[in-house]
Amino acid sequence: MNIATRYAKALASTLSKQDTGEQQAAYEGMKRLLQVMAKEKTLSQALQNSALESAEKLRLLATAAGEASEEAWLNRFFALVIRHRRESLMRNIAHVFLQIYRSSHGIVDVRVETAAPMSPADRNRLEGCLASKLGGTVECTYKVCPGLIGGIRILTGDKLIDATYATQLETLRQRLQSL
Repeated sequence: MNIATRYAKALASTLSKQDTGEQQAAYEGMKRLLQVMAKEKTLSQALQNSALESAEKLRLLATAAGEASEEAWLNRFFALVIRHRRESLMRNIAHVFLQIYRSSHGIVDVRVETAAPMSPADRNRLEGCLASKLGGTVECTYKVCPGLIGGIRILTGDKLIDATYATQLETLRQRLQSL
């Protein structure tokens, strides 16, 4: 077991003894943190900068996670990570924590790629269908990929449903070539 996994498991274990609101707040905060880290590469660099004060690193993490209160469990966890000089592992810790949380709460993470934005009604219909097929709560991330031409690509765990026009055209092309 690596260090990031140990920290993530410790956070999940501690939060399991707290009320649902605290658990949900930590989960949402970790999701926001990963989103910010994906967009702002300088955040990871700042966390690895030994010249940056611990208080400033804590402020950066708390701001990225959207935590306003110093009493929030997630902020206390960030302080612990920084105190032990493990802030460079924060991205990995967050990923593992989200996996643990989703697994224990029956949440299925789904990535949906389409050629054009989906309407809210279509999103709701798709999420309802996915929830009934996959069992559990579905948490969808939507991405517009114009290169798909049309159709939809759904990724969850190790499963891929590719109903894009680009894939269908490629399959047709391969069939025609084999004749």
